[in-house]
Amino acid sequence: MPFAHCRVAQAVRRSPPADLAVYDDLGLYAYLPTESVGERVMAFFHGLAGGRSVWTGPLCTRIASYCANSPYIARVLQSVLALPDPKGPGCVHPDPFGVVHTVRLPVADSDSFRQSPERAELPAVLTQALDGPDVLGHAIQPCKIDFIAVSAILVYLNALAKERGRPGRYRLCIFEDDLSALRRLLRSPELDERGQAARAVLMGELERAGLSLDDLFVGVPWLSQTALFALMKRCGFGLAYNSVPEALGFYVIESVLNGCPIYTNGAGNYRFLLPAGSGIRVSETVDMHFGDIAGYREVARSILDDVESGRGRDACRAGATRLRAEYTSESFSRDLDACLRKVDEPPPDPIDADPLVITLSPVVRAWDGGRRVISDHVSTELPAERAELLRQLLGMRWADARGLARERQEVEDLFCDGLIALAPPAPSP
Repeated sequence: MPFAHCRVAQAVRRSPPADLAVYDDLGLYAYLPTESVGERVMAFFHGLAGGRSVWTGPLCTRIASYCANSPYIARVLQSVLALPDPKGPGCVHPDPFGVVHTVRLPVADSDSFRQSPERAELPAVLTQALDGPDVLGHAIQPCKIDFIAVSAILVYLNALAKERGRPGRYRLCIFEDDLSALRRLLRSPELDERGQAARAVLMGELERAGLSLDDLFVGVPWLSQTALFALMKRCGFGLAYNSVPEALGFYVIESVLNGCPIYTNGAGNYRFLLPAGSGIRVSETVDMHFGDIAGYREVARSILDDVESGRGRDACRAGATRLRAEYTSESFSRDLDACLRKVDEPPPDPIDADPLVITLSPVVRAWDGGRRVISDHVSTELPAERAELLRQLLGMRWADARGLARERQEVEDLFCDGLIALAPPAPSP
């Protein structure tokens, strides 16, 4: 019940309009950004879950500056605000590319990293596992794990280690609730076709290797921040094969800063966070995503090679140097200042959508050129006719595609399914 909400709304109504009203995306639901709230409005987007009817609707132009917490969220915001109108020359927002800014958060120079202890109080189950002969990894992100992917990686890790005659096992620390969910998943009769095929192969690999889930996973309770950092410092690898795309990726940043490399499918901002060789290795193929778990053997081989050679920790040192240079209080201040300057500028004239070019949407992680698309929105296997339309549209100016969009509803569907987006044309050389 919105009792406290009403009290806040009453307080806002009693107050004179602010010079600048600053919202986050969820706050846009709490009280509409009308002129009675503030002369000017700035909104900060941690993700895209909140206030959608406000920032994509008639009030979107009341927001003078859209601030995103990562380049990924900025790109996705722009792609939504640039959705075209097949019956007219405009987009959802009159200035979809100029109104969005990235604000880097002061993550890497916080006191928690300067003072994080090498050891902290850890649960007995973790202390015993860390002090044994096994190599531990971590994936402590509740309700976000792609269980098929991480299980396959662990099976192949242990098989490859055995082939090389290495002692001990490779195990992964996950939350106790996630381990319970994994057990239920492997018994579930309601898996989709991809899940059923992957489960059959996975269970066969487990049986062939003589392994159980308890051999692969360590279920842990909720950890304090200092305990989590202490665990990361002692882990050989981290997995971020996520079913949920991350807007920024605090967890991955924390792991790299604590010297533990991350291997990921690149969901959300993970594939944009750091360049190659900086502690985050993005490894995903269309075949892997659609159920061919044999592809995860190469991910396992990379982890094993990096752990044995020390390359993973070396890469983290390079990544930590970059993070500490970019995600600081100073960079946050500079980026925020740019957003504030935008607020003071007069609104620009609406852009003409016709010169914009159709590209793959920023939520698309991979496309095989045929029918299969991996997406942070909805991965799909396209009908052959729609796949051909996608190939036809890519690279086309909206001026040339608008007539086709009026004739074929599928063009608008490709935009709304998050498969294509409009972008400014590449600058001339």
